[in-house]
Amino acid sequence: MNVYFDSKFKKKILKIKDKKLAKRIEKAVIDVSNAKSLSELSNVKKLTGHTDMFRIRIGDYRIGIQLITSLSVEFLDFDKRNDFYKKFP
Repeated sequence: MNVYFDSKFKKKILKIKDKKLAKRIEKAVIDVSNAKSLSELSNVKKLTGHTDMFRIRIGDYRIGIQLITSLSVEFLDFDKRNDFYKKFP
């Protein structure tokens, strides 16, 4: 898949101080880029009420992604679980 990053997502990722969390996020991005479709990934779920919004679970954190086409996604947001659902989408 083609992967794009929103500027908000990039800023939040650069502020991460926990190296283990940064590695897990990097692995999630690599997994998405290597996948042929989002249904191949076990930690990705579609958000109810939205046709093109998904979330990736990484422990207590969530990554919000948008399916642009069947072969491309954009990483939009990253936050702790309880804050993520207040703001996304």
